[in-house]
Amino acid sequence: MNILITSFGPFQNFQKNPSNIIMKLLERDDYFGKHKMIDFNTIDVSYSRVDNFAQSMNEEYQLIIHLGVASNSKISRIETRAYNQVEGVDINNEKKDNEKICTKGASLLFTNYPELLIDKIRKTHTNYVTVSKDPGRYLCNYLYYKSLLLQNSKQAILFFHVADFQNQHLAPGPKQQANIIKDIVDVFTKDHTQIDVSS
Repeated sequence: MNILITSFGPFQNFQKNPSNIIMKLLERDDYFGKHKMIDFNTIDVSYSRVDNFAQSMNEEYQLIIHLGVASNSKISRIETRAYNQVEGVDINNEKKDNEKICTKGASLLFTNYPELLIDKIRKTHTNYVTVSKDPGRYLCNYLYYKSLLLQNSKQAILFFHVADFQNQHLAPGPKQQANIIKDIVDVFTKDHTQIDVSS
């Protein structure tokens, strides 16, 4: 199984993006090197960079997990939907002002990472993870919507908002959150053959 994990680079007050810190931990983890075909990609907090990524999204990946930071959040969030709406200024000073991401697209798109497995993750990490229906309207949502819009029927795509351990001392630390993401990969690779991700 081919897997891709992405994270975002620096932006605003985050000189080091927590999502990127966690991704780098995973990238150095021998567990992935021995057991999975997995790639990692850091995406600039830029609308044009997200556009380029989405247009070139490799169809060989069966699972794509996007990581972003939930600013000031004490808990990690599994995002189940993305909205056809975007606003905010990126690192290149490009501004979106409550615009549609795709003029002819659906108002919202749902992850096809199986709900049964999301619930399993939530129950396993009940004190640290919640399931969310609102990824915001900034670059995280922009990336998620574009990825879901352009995915093929054999791909499962999930967005994971990491808790802000840099600003919230009660948030789970990088290693703990990295372990949650490893579980997201694990339960999918073990159980996905019994579940149709295209449904």
